[in-house]
Amino acid sequence: MRPVVSFVCALVAVLSLLRAGASVYVYSGNPYGKGPLTPRSFSIPKDKTNGPPMSADVYFPLQSGEYSVVLFAGGLYAFMPAEAYSDVLSGLASHGFVIIGVDVIQLPKRLHHIDQDVDAEPATCFEELDWMRNNLNAKYLSQWNVTVNWNHLGFSCHSAGCDFGIEMLRTNNTRVAFKGSVWYEPFSFHIPLIVNGTKWPSLVYGTQLSEEFPPCCIPGLDFHALYKRLTCPRILTNATVQCFHTRFTTVHVWLKIHCYCTLGCQGFWTL
Repeated sequence: MRPVVSFVCALVAVLSLLRAGASVYVYSGNPYGKGPLTPRSFSIPKDKTNGPPMSADVYFPLQSGEYSVVLFAGGLYAFMPAEAYSDVLSGLASHGFVIIGVDVIQLPKRLHHIDQDVDAEPATCFEELDWMRNNLNAKYLSQWNVTVNWNHLGFSCHSAGCDFGIEMLRTNNTRVAFKGSVWYEPFSFHIPLIVNGTKWPSLVYGTQLSEEFPPCCIPGLDFHALYKRLTCPRILTNATVQCFHTRFTTVHVWLKIHCYCTLGCQGFWTL
């Protein structure tokens, strides 16, 4: 099974906890396949005056209805754009979720130069969620008769993007009550600072090659360490197949990363 497909399945399974006893949409069919709903996406740019503190790509089902919502942060502390995970996020939307993929740096600046503050503190993450709560339904999703139910909020991440969730969990885990979370090969220097026994329903996913040289996940600061600090309900999945740390991304992005890391390809982003 492709890692992208298996991870969508894991997301659907764990994040289904969001919808227990709710009136939101629930798809009870096969989680391993594409969902029955047509996914669509749009972008919301960062705007310090009237917009969110971080830019975001929103993936949602085109069918009118009320849905659970998931905050997603990509790798390299969300320097990896949400569109690099479009296969996974679209697949999740097809199963009946609205996903907010946050970006620390907007794509044009990422491709040319970095000239802005990129330090996304926990407060910024809370502000992002507050802005989305106040604006996402009324200003954006209402035109498709789609509604987010903020009482059913989940979190998911990849690699060092999981530091967003770690910091929210560590610094103020009562302000945002995530009802389900999925951590794909999490890495954070802040994991050892989490108080043991923290309760977030969680699936922690690690692959065979992530700790091998060169390590994308440093032992003691990755999925094993996070799992040990959480209490039930929790699940740890160790993939024993030849899975790479970045295989979770969209195929063409993974091929570029693989080429760059193994062959030293020139013109990395223009392939």
